[in-house]
Amino acid sequence: MQKKVQPEERLTVVQADALNDDLVPIIQGADVVVNAYAPGWDDVTVLIKETTKLIDAVKSTGVNRLIHVGGAGTLNIEGSGRVIDQPWFPENWKGIAQAHVDAFEIIKNSTINWTVLTPPTYFEVGERTGKFRLGEDNLIFGPDGKAAISYADFAIALADEIETPKNIKKRFTLAY
Repeated sequence: MQKKVQPEERLTVVQADALNDDLVPIIQGADVVVNAYAPGWDDVTVLIKETTKLIDAVKSTGVNRLIHVGGAGTLNIEGSGRVIDQPWFPENWKGIAQAHVDAFEIIKNSTINWTVLTPPTYFEVGERTGKFRLGEDNLIFGPDGKAAISYADFAIALADEIETPKNIKKRFTLAY
């Protein structure tokens, strides 16, 4: 069962149809917009359309910053190229991974203040430890050879970045 984020002091939770709703009045006045949109498998290009529309809304409202949750396929493996280009990368995941690559390029080339937080290849249920390593463009492997983070620790890293921005116009990642 998936928990929904609950509004808190200084946190407004909004669910909208990013492709069909007018985003300007929805995000007007926000300090930061967090985009964790995941397209369905049937049309992954929706991610590119949604990202472009959100960037345009951020520009027109003057919202200070967009934080976008990226896809692990966009990360690099040191000395081996991008995760999406590895021979072991599952063929059935390539469409969604390429959509994340394209969305990342659109964000990087935009004029807004942005941050892309990209999870590692294993993004899973687990305890909040608060003990993880941060990086930029390369997939981080743990001592066990696995590139993993729990949803709970990912959420803490996201909240930390919102509260104390350290990655303006940069991508970052994390793993144990």
